[in-house]
Amino acid sequence: MDHRKHHNWKSWLDEQVERLIGDGATDHLPGAGRPLDLEEDSNIPPEERLARRIMKDNDLPPAWVLLKQELDGERAALLHRLENYARDYGARLAEARRRNSLILEREADERWQRAGHKLRQDMETYNRKLLTYNVSAPPPFNQAIPLNVAEEMRGAARFYQPG
Repeated sequence: MDHRKHHNWKSWLDEQVERLIGDGATDHLPGAGRPLDLEEDSNIPPEERLARRIMKDNDLPPAWVLLKQELDGERAALLHRLENYARDYGARLAEARRRNSLILEREADERWQRAGHKLRQDMETYNRKLLTYNVSAPPPFNQAIPLNVAEEMRGAARFYQPG
């Protein structure tokens, strides 16, 4: 997701929540006006409470939290690689067109295809790990969105295509 869209969406949501609170639309809800009890564990299954408490007391995050941190780093690295490949493709294509060389243009296309093949494999691996996260993380945390490989590739190539 484009970071600007995410920021705009988050800002819009924040505005809506503030408006609802300001209008008094949430005053009737249980616990309204009181701080959240972050220690409350009624939403944790009884068989997991002791393990979670031990982990928390020892500053050990649950496995799904660690997996999410790993996935966030992988996602950023994959998108950075894609951007670099696309920038390189655009530069090579522009040079080929400047020289009016079909050979250089074909080489740029082939290089882009090889990079795309490797990126597709890596993004599919990422998406499989993301599915593991989505299944293991408790609601409402388990809603991470997979990378759309074809869309990311098209968007990057279009952005760096010479005019």
